[in-house]
Amino acid sequence: MKNAILAVLLAAPLCAAPAAAQVYTGAELSPGGLVREEGEVPPKNHLRRFAGLYSVELGTAAAYSLFGASEPVREILSLGERGFHRQEVIALAELAMERGLTLREAASLSRKAGGLEAAFRVYGLDLPFYWRRAGEIKGRLDAAEAALPPEEEVSSSSATAPGEEPAP
Repeated sequence: MKNAILAVLLAAPLCAAPAAAQVYTGAELSPGGLVREEGEVPPKNHLRRFAGLYSVELGTAAAYSLFGASEPVREILSLGERGFHRQEVIALAELAMERGLTLREAASLSRKAGGLEAAFRVYGLDLPFYWRRAGEIKGRLDAAEAALPPEEEVSSSSATAPGEEPAP
């Protein structure tokens, strides 16, 4: 009996390694993933609302200098698809505005330099300062996004004008 308990105790750390790896690689399993209907597709563009709110927060002049000729929402969505998170996008935007780059150039520099910290080091900027500022902006945008109605309500309510009957 003692040998069986000892074997279980020695094997327990081997089973715990995959759980720790989930934390560091960003992999996760949510209960919603197990109960989702067969035909239901998860949202593809979870950054769409954030991107729209951030482009409004920037203002027209800053958005033109930051995004060049591309559409701001599409540019932020493409960065999200390449693995950049919201606060990273905002920090890169701050770097780009500070140094007169477009957001695409700043993201490319971040990839080539080996990360956000290295990109800020190239220009001699203080990453912790810009990271805190990006966190404050992200907090404001998250609060504004939480105040918006769910996307299903917006899409169904904008399908018909007030007083109009829906099309058959």
